[in-house]
Amino acid sequence: MINVFLLAAVLTCLACAAALPRHRRHSPLLATAGDEDMKIAPSGGFSQSAGAEESSEMAAEQFLKLKSSGNIEKARRLGDKFALLLLEKHAGARSAEDSLRAHQQLVLYSYAVTRAVSDCAPDSLLAQTSVNVFYDCLEDSAPELYRHISDVGALSLYILCERSQSRDHKIGEVYARLCGVEGDAAATAEGKELYRRFYELCAKEHAKINYSSI
Repeated sequence: MINVFLLAAVLTCLACAAALPRHRRHSPLLATAGDEDMKIAPSGGFSQSAGAEESSEMAAEQFLKLKSSGNIEKARRLGDKFALLLLEKHAGARSAEDSLRAHQQLVLYSYAVTRAVSDCAPDSLLAQTSVNVFYDCLEDSAPELYRHISDVGALSLYILCERSQSRDHKIGEVYARLCGVEGDAAATAEGKELYRRFYELCAKEHAKINYSSI
């Protein structure tokens, strides 16, 4: 008789192949299980609680539904599209005189991608799939650009802005600080506008995806 939890674990691994980043560092959307989902096994090791096992089984079932409906493939194509959009931005940034500002613009754009996907995707697995394909595509095709947008410290500062009711303005302030001109009104406005425009562009691309109902 097939162990249902073992089957769920295998299916979850398949989901991870499509939904987790290659180096587990790609996306601010990633979340790990909390301590409450773990317990000490009699042997002294760690094992999943019943709640975590049930959650894994549900995630595996959801992944199979998304894959069979074609939604996973649509999410992957969307990730490819976002990578192309950022590659276009990178081409323009190469000619910029201010290399620090050009770098920070690319980081800001990558954050806008993850934020737009998180806001617009109907399912967290689809969101994670799109984001991971976005990063994997850039890692393979544009290593220099990938190094720019792998600025975890900067991305973390942008994520903290999500707690603010004036998120876009806070994002502009962080952008100015990262550009070395903290408090500069023009740089703050620039960051806010760059984020808004690229977020809206990503959201429009996402709206073109006709995900199937499951």
